[in-house]
Amino acid sequence: MIPCYPINRKMSKHEILRGAIRYLQILEYLLGMRSSFV
Repeated sequence: MIPCYPINRKMSKHEILRGAIRYLQILEYLLGMRSSFV
């Protein structure tokens, strides 16, 4: 699961940080789901 963004424009620092935070939140959620099954 890798975030993807349009190639034809440069992302701002704010957009990069927001995307990274969202990505980490999704990973944290998925790991939490995984640990509840073990």
